[in-house]
Amino acid sequence: MNEAEIALECYESIAEAMEYYENEHYFAGLVLMNTLLEKYPKQADALSLKGLLMWNLGYKDEGYQFARKGFEYDPKSSACWRSYGYMLTQDSRVKESLEYYKKAAELSEFTDIETTNEYACVQTHLRMYSEALETRKKLLYQLHNEPSFWIGTGVLCYLLDQPEIAAKVFDSYCDTLMETSSEYDQSEVLLFYTDILEKQEKYQDALDHLEKIKDVVKDQRSWKEKQAYLLEKTGNIELAETTYRQLIYENPYDSRYINSLLAVKGYNKDNMRTWARNLLLNLMKSYPRSNTIADISLNYATPDEFSLEVKDIIQKSLRKGVPSLFARLKKYYRDTEKKDTIEEIMLGLVRKLENSGSFDGNAKDSREPPTALLWSLYYIAQHYDFLGDREKALDYIQKAINHTPTIVELYMTQARILKHQGDLETAARVMNRARKLDLQDRFVNSKCTKYMMRAGYIVKAKELFKMFLGKRTNTRKSLLDMQCQWFILEEGLAYLKKENYAKAIDRFLTIDSFYNDFKDNEFGIHSYCLHKNTLRTYVKLLKWEDTLRKHPYYIKAAKGAIKAYLALDAAQKLDATEEGANRRLNSVLQEDGELSDTQDKETKYVETTTPLEDALKFLEPLQRVAPDLLETHALGFEVYLRKEQWHLSRRCLIAMAEINKSHPSFLICKEMFEKTVSSKSMEENALLKKLKNLNLLDVSSL
Repeated sequence: MNEAEIALECYESIAEAMEYYENEHYFAGLVLMNTLLEKYPKQADALSLKGLLMWNLGYKDEGYQFARKGFEYDPKSSACWRSYGYMLTQDSRVKESLEYYKKAAELSEFTDIETTNEYACVQTHLRMYSEALETRKKLLYQLHNEPSFWIGTGVLCYLLDQPEIAAKVFDSYCDTLMETSSEYDQSEVLLFYTDILEKQEKYQDALDHLEKIKDVVKDQRSWKEKQAYLLEKTGNIELAETTYRQLIYENPYDSRYINSLLAVKGYNKDNMRTWARNLLLNLMKSYPRSNTIADISLNYATPDEFSLEVKDIIQKSLRKGVPSLFARLKKYYRDTEKKDTIEEIMLGLVRKLENSGSFDGNAKDSREPPTALLWSLYYIAQHYDFLGDREKALDYIQKAINHTPTIVELYMTQARILKHQGDLETAARVMNRARKLDLQDRFVNSKCTKYMMRAGYIVKAKELFKMFLGKRTNTRKSLLDMQCQWFILEEGLAYLKKENYAKAIDRFLTIDSFYNDFKDNEFGIHSYCLHKNTLRTYVKLLKWEDTLRKHPYYIKAAKGAIKAYLALDAAQKLDATEEGANRRLNSVLQEDGELSDTQDKETKYVETTTPLEDALKFLEPLQRVAPDLLETHALGFEVYLRKEQWHLSRRCLIAMAEINKSHPSFLICKEMFEKTVSSKSMEENALLKKLKNLNLLDVSSL
């Protein structure tokens, strides 16, 4: 056979195998590729496709090996580089895939549409918006009638703060959109175009556009919200007020609409409180069932009005037996006068209920239900707990329990007060008593689990958690499947408290892996949203992903992991002898006399030779997402000081001083820095000497 015939045979076999691959008949495709490779063992595209088929059959390592052989035999094969990049993205190794997709796109001179599109998605995922925009432009040049390419280009311009260019892109596409897209697609794209005009601060143009597309838009609630905002921005106050009133009519429980109405009327200023109050009272007459309006109205009430109205709210809630009354009223505690008024009312009601059983204190014919006193005592217990007076809080909650000893909420609140007091063991026992009152309540069970964990009863906490797992016997797998962050975090903190650093680090790394999963799962969204035209949601998702690690669970896990690694670093310096190290390792791996089922992995954590470098993997994202927390910089200070990175540790000190220079942690760190630096020999440490000469180590002025 000549070269042309061989090439034709290979092409036909690979095309047939690709058809098998697309129909998910991976084994049949693999058989075909094996047959071809027996004749031509160095056929690059066949090797690459074989790797892809094996990867899909679960033989991932072998799949990568064959795919790599493909571009090693033929470095100029775009398909080989793309296949390898594709497998990496599917294995959530998007950052690694970038170089392979780049090579594949360059080899095809950006003429392979699928490769170039996937390359743009990888760049977008890695937030390389400028580079992704250039790639999208190349796609448009190749296929200018594909809607998703126009949309992708416009969205990237928007994300790059180039709304003028984004508007031109969508202007070019809108005519095609109206002819070919569904009504929903048209609605979403046209609403997003309004956002583009708004970003240019062309509020009147955006408003005109919004009016033009009214009949096309499917999401009428979003349309009205945007209309109200743009009317306000363009000075059409009366029309904006009308629109906000329509939104309140549709949903009188949304505080955004009510506050926006006050703002558009100019009633949110201190000198307009009376006007605001009258407006809200009129709204209350129209929507008497809206607690939201009533609550906002109290913010503008005079002291006498507040006293009368909050008393009415309290009495109605106590009659109905509303346990969440304190949660509703505690927002007023920011105002000392309002807080004192509520306290006076509640204490007065308790006295009257105890003496006469009524709110007025003397009317024999208007006795309140017995539960009114119960919920009054319950409220005051929460009130004093919130104010930090634990003794009074415990006294009142005990009175409530004595009144009716069968209410779950009473014991839960008693446990919470004890927790705030620092008595974690008693708090756990009381919460367990609450759990036993209602064994079917998952929420109470979870609370009890958390309290047990914080008291150090880890095994007992796990047993309680298992009760609601049903037939699933593998607790660890269930936790991972459900991504149950709160339990794994509490478990990690409990192990950290017990100085069981291996298990603590394992749990904190598990939390970190969840956030990596969230980020990895974003990859498929890039092409999906551009095809489905959910552009507003897509942009919100990207911005949300960028702030994802600001979640309190992640911040707590990161801080816990850094503390564990710092403790390991200190332990390694103390346990210089082999006997001491072995003794510490054994103590770390034991849990109530039983070896952990993940012992090998946990052993690796405590045997790390680079605990400070491992700590940096948590510290760096923590510094990005929580720079306003003093503890972030305190942990950073300690890590950098131990690594003898003096300028970075000093930078952390400066950040701490900016937050609170009178905080004990700052004062301790400052003293530690001065002592450490002064104890080092300048002659032995050239960097330290240089920093000293440049006056970059002086912290006396902080």
